[in-house]
Amino acid sequence: MSHDLKIGEIRELYVTEDVIWQHLNNFYYRSAVSTSYKYVFFKSLLENLYNVGDDLSLSYDQIFYSFTTIYWNLVIHHDLEQSPNKNKPARAQTILQKYANEQGIPSDWQFDQLADSLQLKIANEVKRDCKQNVIGAFYGDTVGVFYEFDIKRAYFRFNPAVYQFLKKYQRILINLTNYHLVKYLEKVNEATNTMILLSKIEVISKRSSLESFYKVLTQFDQNRCFYCNRDLSQSRRKTHVDHFIPFHGVSSKPTTYGISS
Repeated sequence: MSHDLKIGEIRELYVTEDVIWQHLNNFYYRSAVSTSYKYVFFKSLLENLYNVGDDLSLSYDQIFYSFTTIYWNLVIHHDLEQSPNKNKPARAQTILQKYANEQGIPSDWQFDQLADSLQLKIANEVKRDCKQNVIGAFYGDTVGVFYEFDIKRAYFRFNPAVYQFLKKYQRILINLTNYHLVKYLEKVNEATNTMILLSKIEVISKRSSLESFYKVLTQFDQNRCFYCNRDLSQSRRKTHVDHFIPFHGVSSKPTTYGISS
């Protein structure tokens, strides 16, 4: 089974847009889904397209920080189940609920309101327990075309053709993934209707979309936020991006003016 894979190589380097759409169609409509993992993982990749290295690699820390942020806001902030089996919840859900209960964190707190050290501790535990199943599973659903990976080396790199496709259709793919995530959550959260779920997912995505501006901000000579004077170094997982980008006007193209209130 692909979810057990520890290493995966790119099986087809030169792929057309039509072929990529076919693989996505297979993922959205034919793949086996027992938790929301794969939808959240794909959303995490889409939100980090502007954080790749020169070789199109992404660190596991980047991927699973986004993964944990999305999950926290679904599980803790919005109290949504992520698995149809209430006796065996998704591992990520169990981890987040454990920290929320132990730390006495109010349910109306979003993930980026937690102390930086606690955010990293939670994200590292989610990364440790969830990385193998979800990376291999999504790799299998996209027949080894989207990326290559090595779990032991914590290595992940996009197929260049797929990366360009994902950037070109980022907003469409985010909306598609939100829709399919909502349809899945609707089935495992019986009392919640589609429109309510969709509004929650869209709010989470709108907030997370600020991550694409991170690289722009780290190019400043002083490498510090001009507004709050906090460090913008590459080692930080989270930056006050919304001190530069107006929250109410986020688009898929970076701008560098305005301060959010």
